[in-house]
Amino acid sequence: MVHQHRIQPLSGKCLRAVACIAALMSVSAFPGAAIAEHPTARHTTSAGQVVYKDRLSTAWENWSWDSTVSFRNANPTFSGRASVAVTFKKAWAGFSLRATKPIKLAPSTVLSFRVHGGTGSPKLLSLTIQESDSGEPVGEYEFTAAPDTWTEVTRTLESLGSPAQVARITIKDNSGSPQSTFYLDDIRLTPAKPTSR
Repeated sequence: MVHQHRIQPLSGKCLRAVACIAALMSVSAFPGAAIAEHPTARHTTSAGQVVYKDRLSTAWENWSWDSTVSFRNANPTFSGRASVAVTFKKAWAGFSLRATKPIKLAPSTVLSFRVHGGTGSPKLLSLTIQESDSGEPVGEYEFTAAPDTWTEVTRTLESLGSPAQVARITIKDNSGSPQSTFYLDDIRLTPAKPTSR
């Protein structure tokens, strides 16, 4: 006598279990495979740059004029072993740093540095950004370097005219006369910190 066995259909729970086992086997067989139901958005941010910290970055060059500049000044320094000593020999002289390749940064990027006014009278200075070697400055910020102390200067690129790219950073005489030595340290371009909501 031949016995016939009726195959019972799988229940809903069994079907779900089989599907889970199949999925696990698929992932283990292909370790690189991944299923993302909610892919994470990728945000591109501009990295900051250290322009000067004990030495001038290789991505920047000294294009100053009518000035004496030393990038290895030992005293005073804000931090580290060296600062930049700048002496303006003529009226409207400039301490100017040129990027070997113009860089594109977000308008919220912060240009910051420390300045020491040296001895004697406060130094009358102005900060400008250029988008190219021959282009006019896109914005200007006038400031004073107080003597015998370090002061921090911070400006967003937006406040300096929102340049499409940064080719030169310049600190110029704003007094119309030669000026004695002042000092700069810790020159940076830093992405703005995200605001908390």
